[in-house]
Amino acid sequence: MKRGDGAKRVEFSIRLFICDRPATCKVSSVVSQVSKHGCPNCVQVGQRVNQVTVYSTTACTPRDDHSFRSRSDPDHHKVQTKSGIEKIEGLDMVDQVGVDPMHTCHHGVTKRILEGPDGVYDGGPKEFDH
Repeated sequence: MKRGDGAKRVEFSIRLFICDRPATCKVSSVVSQVSKHGCPNCVQVGQRVNQVTVYSTTACTPRDDHSFRSRSDPDHHKVQTKSGIEKIEGLDMVDQVGVDPMHTCHHGVTKRILEGPDGVYDGGPKEFDH
């Protein structure tokens, strides 16, 4: 399709936003995964255990696009106004904004493995009791 000035109009659709978790939190204006209301998939309150936010594995209420946009869990959102990507028509804020495992799982786990049982990483190998 051409516009009056001869430029072409191209239609496209967004299937998924893929960002690391800190960037996802920024563009969708939600709290980070380490906060008590940071779970992007369900509505639950995390607990702090040994300086780590832990979410229950029991059944909980899943988030959906409607509950996200209506701010049914206000503590999950940094602001009550719509974020930039939330203004995109037809974008599902839960299903089309991906959860990256790097920052939600691997980042803290790898750090703790490297630190070993004494909690200090000095660059050398660690010995673990079996």
